Amino acid sequence: MELKKVVVSGSNGFIGSSLVKELLLLKKYLVVGLVRDKNQFEKFNFLKDLEGADERLLIEECGDLGSGYNFECYNNCFKGAYAVFHTASPFVLYPDDIYNDLFKPAIEGNLNLLKAALNNQSTIKKVIMISSTATIVNELQVQEVFTNEDWFDGKGLPFQYVESKYLSEKACIDFVAAHQDEIKFEVIRINPPLITGAPIDNFPSNSCSFFLNNLKEIIADKTQDPMYYCRTIVMADIKDAVKYFINALESKQSLHMERILVGDSNRSRSFKEVSDTIKSQFPSLIITQNIFSDQTLPKMPHYTLVSKGSKLINESLTPFTKSINDSVNYLINKQIIKLN
Repeated sequence: MELKKVVVSGSNGFIGSSLVKELLLLKKYLVVGLVRDKNQFEKFNFLKDLEGADERLLIEECGDLGSGYNFECYNNCFKGAYAVFHTASPFVLYPDDIYNDLFKPAIEGNLNLLKAALNNQSTIKKVIMISSTATIVNELQVQEVFTNEDWFDGKGLPFQYVESKYLSEKACIDFVAAHQDEIKFEVIRINPPLITGAPIDNFPSNSCSFFLNNLKEIIADKTQDPMYYCRTIVMADIKDAVKYFINALESKQSLHMERILVGDSNRSRSFKEVSDTIKSQFPSLIITQNIFSDQTLPKMPHYTLVSKGSKLINESLTPFTKSINDSVNYLINKQIIKLN
C-alpha cells in the first residue's frame, strides 16, 4: 500500500507530537514533521523514539512562522503531500513586541501555509487548521451557551494571545474567500478548548503544556489571586483532540470551511474544581491547603460549548477526572511534583 504523505507543522509541540504519534501508529501515512530549526536536535529528537518513526517519519525545517524562509520551506515540504495539519502557533501572553512576536507570525504563518498548499494542490486534498475556542468564548460577556457560530476578538483582555488567534483564523477565512475559484482542496478549521492530559512518552519535561504549567501553579499554590481559581474554561483531553484531527483527515464527507469544536456540550470548569479533583485523587500529594474557600471566591458564570456543525466523534469522550489523573501522574512520573 502506498503511503499518503501528511505534513504536520509544530510537530514537536504538545499537540503536534501527540498527532504525529497517532498518525504513525495508523501505518498508512508518511509523516513529515516540521520544526523551526533542525540544528536544535534536542527539541525534537524524542519524536525519533516513536513507534514507526524509523520507517515513516521525516523531520524538516520550516523556520520562523511568517518569514519568507517559512514560505519556501512549506512550498518544498508540501510537494506530493496528501494533507497538511497546521498546529504551529506563537504562544506568548505578554510579548515585548506584540506585532512581530505574536500577530505577524500567527497571521503570516497561516497565510504562508495556505499559499504553499495552493501551489501544491495537484496532490493536496485537505488542509486542517488548528485554531482555538478562545476565538469563540467571550470571557468578558459570558453567556449560557457558545457555539461554533460565535466569535470573540479578544479585545479588552489583559493579554493579546486571543486576539492573535482571532486574527489568524479570520485571515484564513479571507484567504479562502479570495481564492474560492482556485482552491480545490478542503480547508477545515478545528477549535479545541484548553487541552488537558499527558504528553507522549519522552516529551521534554521542560516544555509542559499550558495546562500542565497551570497544574504546577495550583499544586504549589503560587498564585494569590482568587480570580485565578474561579475562572471557568472548557477543557478537553489531548487524546480526544487528536481523534478529532484524524477523523477530519479521514472523513469521507466534505468539511470544507467547517468550524469544528472539539467536544460537544462540554461544561466549563473552574481551576478550583481542578484543585478539588486533585485533592480527592491524590490525598498524599502535598497541596497547600490555604486555597481560597468556596465562600470567598467570586461566583463566575459557567457556560457550555455546543457544536451546530459536524461533530466527527459520536463516542464518549475522556472523563474530566480521568484527564486530570493522567495529567498529575505525568507530573509525578517526571518528578516535576512529588508525593508526600
